[in-house]
Amino acid sequence: LLEESDAHPGMCIAEAGEMAASMLERYRATGFFPRFLRYASLGIWGHYYRRRLRGIDPGIGTVDICKGYGGVLVRPEFFPPGVFEIPDLLWTVDDIWLSGNLSLGGVAIRKICEFPWHERSAKTDVADIEPLIDYAYDEHRREKANAACIRYFQERHGIWLAPEPDDNDISRS
Repeated sequence: LLEESDAHPGMCIAEAGEMAASMLERYRATGFFPRFLRYASLGIWGHYYRRRLRGIDPGIGTVDICKGYGGVLVRPEFFPPGVFEIPDLLWTVDDIWLSGNLSLGGVAIRKICEFPWHERSAKTDVADIEPLIDYAYDEHRREKANAACIRYFQERHGIWLAPEPDDNDISRS
């Protein structure tokens, strides 16, 4: 992270990240078959699911959302003054909230790993103990909260704009 920061000063450096539009598209895949592949395959179809149903990984370069599980390097001055004035529900999705505020502060996010399975961070023994990915707040599981946060930045600040979703989009419910 430090080497990349030296090479790209003024940018947020993240090991993992993705595009907001890809995240919203993935959240639409809520039918039986995508869930079956994700939960019942015990990882056998994991790479297929990540690469095909979730969309092609953006690779190394600029992304919309930094993912904290791989490590993120930021500076306090990257964030605008209102970064800690977080609306209810959105405090549950720190990756998207902080990424949106980086964008509002004019700071680009550079993802440094080409593919998710090349990420340098290792999963620890405690990774599966009460993971945030399973957290639900006010009946909003992680995917709904993520989508709500993306929509917040799209509607309030005009960033990460994408084509309007169809009527089955969970982010609108």
